[in-house]
Amino acid sequence: MLGYFHPSQQFEKKHERLSHGNKRQRRGPSPQPGPSGLQPGADTRKRQRHDPSSQPGPSTLHSDGDGPQRRRFRAALNTFEVEKIFRTPEVLQDLLLFLNSKEREVTEILEQRAQEKRGIKFYLNCKIRFVREVSETENEYCDAFFRSKNETCLLKESPVEKVKTEFVKIQTSCEEFQTRGSGWVIDAILYLEVNTCTYHPLAASSFIPLPSAIAEKRAVVNIKNTDNKCFLWCVLAALHPATTNPQRVSNYVPFVKTLNVDQITFPTPLSQIDRFEKLNNISINVFGFEREVFPLKITSVGKEKHINLLLISDGNKQHYTLIKNLNYLLNDLTKHNGKKFYCNFCLHRFCTEKGLHNHQLDCRNHKIQKIRMPSEKKKWLQFDKHRFQLPVPYVIYADFECILEKIDTCEMNPHISSTHSVSKHTPCGFAYVVVGPDGEMIRPPTVYRGEGAIIQFFKLLIEEEEWILPKIREVKPMVFTPADYQKFETAINCSICEQPLRGDKVRDHDHLTGVYRGAAKNSCNLNFQIATHIPIIMHNFKNYDSHLIMHEFVRRKGCYPYDYFDSFSKFTETSLPPLSAFFNSLTNEPVSDDDYQYAQRIWNIFNLQTLGDFHDLYVTSDVLLLADVFQNFRKLCLQFYKIDPSHVYTAPGLAWQACLRMTNVKLELLTDIDMHLFVEKGIRGGVAIISHRFASTNNPHLPNYDPTSPNSFIMYWEANNLYGWAMSQRLPTHEFSWSQEPVDYLNIPDDSDEGYILAVDLEYPPELHHQHNCYPLAPEKLL
Repeated sequence: MLGYFHPSQQFEKKHERLSHGNKRQRRGPSPQPGPSGLQPGADTRKRQRHDPSSQPGPSTLHSDGDGPQRRRFRAALNTFEVEKIFRTPEVLQDLLLFLNSKEREVTEILEQRAQEKRGIKFYLNCKIRFVREVSETENEYCDAFFRSKNETCLLKESPVEKVKTEFVKIQTSCEEFQTRGSGWVIDAILYLEVNTCTYHPLAASSFIPLPSAIAEKRAVVNIKNTDNKCFLWCVLAALHPATTNPQRVSNYVPFVKTLNVDQITFPTPLSQIDRFEKLNNISINVFGFEREVFPLKITSVGKEKHINLLLISDGNKQHYTLIKNLNYLLNDLTKHNGKKFYCNFCLHRFCTEKGLHNHQLDCRNHKIQKIRMPSEKKKWLQFDKHRFQLPVPYVIYADFECILEKIDTCEMNPHISSTHSVSKHTPCGFAYVVVGPDGEMIRPPTVYRGEGAIIQFFKLLIEEEEWILPKIREVKPMVFTPADYQKFETAINCSICEQPLRGDKVRDHDHLTGVYRGAAKNSCNLNFQIATHIPIIMHNFKNYDSHLIMHEFVRRKGCYPYDYFDSFSKFTETSLPPLSAFFNSLTNEPVSDDDYQYAQRIWNIFNLQTLGDFHDLYVTSDVLLLADVFQNFRKLCLQFYKIDPSHVYTAPGLAWQACLRMTNVKLELLTDIDMHLFVEKGIRGGVAIISHRFASTNNPHLPNYDPTSPNSFIMYWEANNLYGWAMSQRLPTHEFSWSQEPVDYLNIPDDSDEGYILAVDLEYPPELHHQHNCYPLAPEKLL
């Protein structure tokens, strides 16, 4: 992992904010990231198998009658109130049963809070402990949170249906997490949080003049009401349009009783429009206006009676107006003189009513959005980062070490907290080396040992920056020989992009050495600049060294007595500590005899005098090894891909640029919104999961075979490299078009130059339902 170091003149003023240490936590690698419903921060730990306690019991809990234990408190900034509902023993591991058993209790909490605050926002958060088998005697545990979406609950509104929807979201997120988590199964459901805060809904009231930009279009009716019922008058104006003076309230008073406004308040907030739609079998969209029109609330189901409203504002005051013609309202979004038809749901425009109708069949099923597709001029994607082919002239390789200061703390209740602070990581030293344009070190490694390592590291980096930047910015004159002149005159293709030269040929040269590189297009030459950033590359940067800098520490492996170094005084000791001092308390693993003998051999060969010398040698060898490996990696990438990986942050970023560079492919981006939605509907996630916690076999070839029981076996099935295999096949690149012609898809060869994405109706024979019950084919998400 690498990070970019940019010039900073404010470091001296801000460096005091950096901390020298942090807490070491018993926290291992998290399982593969789950869906959006899983909050970050899931942690893992290992311990010997045991029977977990069925019920947490902190002294601050109180029992509400015969019901389960609860705890209520207020969160940060006094905004959310959180009520925790703990599980009971009978629903220890069944999430569905747990949620169903808490539905009434959650509903009562929400109704009570809505009554107190006259309207609330809320979400639910469920904490679950997972377990998976590591060995025959050891299990690994992981605690994870599953959060629902934010919902509103107004005064006198029943939250029952919303609670059920929130439970479905939690259940789905948990299932997806188990699917992606490599063997995790539920060990215990810890608790459910009900988070509530006061809801201040957006509502509209009396008359506000239309903005001039809207009024000029004559597409909106602005009713001049003096009460707070502008929403009601707009709906009536749409259902019973007036032929004259449509802005007068008197035109619509006779029709007031035709609408059901039960539990609808005035002024009407956006959150009550869904209820109004159900009561009156009407669909309503609400748009806003701030320099341009944008959707605020889009109906979930379009009805025969559909109404578009525009919500305008003046300071803290809002007002509903009726959009009588959406196409007129949006007619200035294009310079085209022909008639345009706009989608009520995403505001995408179409040239024909038929195209609009076909589009809305899919679009109305998506959330509120305004979609911008690439223009025809910008729909092609190809390799254009030619500057990545230039090696970054200076790269810094660095590594940190820490001492582990012991922390005196009590043992945490595993049912309440899954993190046990053991020690505080305090950076005690570092080493770095600067590699120059020729691939060699510009000076011996820089090593520092002592307090304030993080601050000292940045101070030295700033000094390196002040030394390096002038050298990068210096441009040496071109060395242009007669042989170079001959090559320049006969050049046909650009030396940078390898495309034909078209009359704008210029001489390209290396600014650091002055060496002529070749004939190039003027545009390519101007963009073919040496990188002015200085990459800083650290081994395990993401998981360790970056956390030192950002105050969050974890551990890394190595033959080094990490736990023994708990103070700076240890650096003055004159002998290597015993083998037992190399024990790793985090992983509960001792160092091997071979590793310890190797450490003793290093001590003697290098004639080390103190543990401080051992520290310096260790961190220096680490950083030199890192520099050697990464420099070789840079050479390989430049040799095969002609790209320096120092330009990018991640391996996927390098792979993407290498793909575009090596294939010279021109990828056509979709410009048709319906094509985009069509492809998106075909996306499927993981659909397989092994939910059994344990499976046993009665195999006659195993020592525990029981001849009195039926034989049984376990079959291992695994398909490796699914994504890699798929991406190695022929993939679509360009010339996307709709086709209504019949397709003989069974006879299309796999290496055909043309492919198809098909929308099909499938019949699933009833006689296959039971056989395929555990693994149905062609799954589709319908909820």
